[in-house]
Amino acid sequence: MKKLILFLLVFSLIFSASACQKRGAEVEVEPEPDSEETEKTQEPTEQTVPEETEDEAPTEPERILFESVPTGIGEHAVSDGEHIFFTIHSGDDLAFDPATDGLFRADLQMENPVMLARGSCNSLVLDGENVYFILEDVSGRTSVCSVDKNGTEIRRIVSDVDGADSLGIQDGKLFFVQDGALCLVEDNDNVTVIRYSPDHTQVLQAYPAYDNNIWIYAVDNRTLSSMLYIYYPEEERAWGVAGTGSRFAVCEGGAYYRFALEDQPEYEDFRQYEYMLMRMDQIGEPYPTYITGRFAGDMFPYGPYLFYTKYTEAEEKAGGGEATVRKLFCYDTRTGEESYVYRDDFIGVDFSIRGITGGRLFYNAYDYRVDARYDAEYMGCYCCDLTGIGTPLYLKTATAGAETAPAVPADDRAVEEYVEAREREREEELKNTPYGPGTSSLYLKAGSGSVCYRLVRVTGVTEFQVLLGPGEEVTKTFPCGKYILKVARGETWISDEEAFGPEGRYSTTDVFEFEAGASYEISTGTQGSFTGDSQSGFFH
Repeated sequence: MKKLILFLLVFSLIFSASACQKRGAEVEVEPEPDSEETEKTQEPTEQTVPEETEDEAPTEPERILFESVPTGIGEHAVSDGEHIFFTIHSGDDLAFDPATDGLFRADLQMENPVMLARGSCNSLVLDGENVYFILEDVSGRTSVCSVDKNGTEIRRIVSDVDGADSLGIQDGKLFFVQDGALCLVEDNDNVTVIRYSPDHTQVLQAYPAYDNNIWIYAVDNRTLSSMLYIYYPEEERAWGVAGTGSRFAVCEGGAYYRFALEDQPEYEDFRQYEYMLMRMDQIGEPYPTYITGRFAGDMFPYGPYLFYTKYTEAEEKAGGGEATVRKLFCYDTRTGEESYVYRDDFIGVDFSIRGITGGRLFYNAYDYRVDARYDAEYMGCYCCDLTGIGTPLYLKTATAGAETAPAVPADDRAVEEYVEAREREREEELKNTPYGPGTSSLYLKAGSGSVCYRLVRVTGVTEFQVLLGPGEEVTKTFPCGKYILKVARGETWISDEEAFGPEGRYSTTDVFEFEAGASYEISTGTQGSFTGDSQSGFFH
């Protein structure tokens, strides 16, 4: 056995494997014949997480030695061995903060950060001197992009790819998943995108496989069953190799995924279901690892190790009741042993993994000890050293003084020009919006209070305005076309200039097309596509 001499990391892990044996649910696959002893022993090892109490401190954990491994593909973090490239997202929802969020580069100590791109970034891929990624910029446009490691220029290789995911590169060609299909970019300069999906399926995930092939995970639209495929680009076909219960992660050449155990009750909470960790080899043979638990679904490879989270019950939170949270585990693909990852900083934290690279774990943290709506309150993006030394870094703080690469302001200007061009196109389109010759009708009614309806053409011209007292109703007829409906509610109408005053309640719709010959209805209390508005907004 070779000794690890350089770049060894000590990771504090508590082994959770029990010495007792217990028969698990049967899976109709053959065990991998590593040896005669393995072939004879088919019983899984029961996995338990060490319980902590206030009176009993954790015993000294066994230590696992890690090399500092560069990773060239990852959801939110990759490394070339000299730098770490990572993303920041301010919220756990779809919104992002353009002032702080984007793609960053830092050294292996997470110092000297530089912003390389602004916006919501994911699916990072390192190839040569470039970082490829999927970017949603402040205009809302989503593109497959690249930026050189120095941040000189951002290139939009494929634009208008809303919902794109699973960016990868194989045989020098980019691929990604969008709208249920695997999309292959034939030429990065003269872009040609080939779309593929197995019959009657939607592709949800893709990853490079052996011999320039691609692993893909897809769901059958007819049966809703999921399948792992190997796609052969040269032949433009895919071979289904196994039914799966989740997305997968590729580690040491094999595809790992979770498979639901049999004979489970119907749970109202999906987090209660038990799974077994499975491995698919390069020729499509599935093997059970006999590691079971309530897998959360996120899996990330790091050298010969596979990191993932499992749902467990934690101590009571502030509002009462137990919290179901995700805890971090590690599986050694060489020995078949699973370990529970322990750090003092993880106490009270529910988290999802964002990436593992360059000796660091990147994750989204949630505090489950608060009385939050969904068990835990979002805390932000963090990273910690795999040595277990030092406190986790809050990424927004770590990048607060980051330099801005030349590519960022140049791309900001390009985005501004794109937005201005779209606005000019929209204004031109609105100017040419036709009205008539047919008509539409709109039935309006007031409830217990007074209400004023104002129908406005997209050019800003008011088509009509009608004030209704409590219980009154009216039907208005007008030329068909695109309009915005503005509504004001209140007790006392002041004037056409002040409406119901600052105490009134105001709302408006987006542009809505009224078709010729059609009748429409709206009544007090109906929300539909209405959004809140201000008193001044009622008149403009």
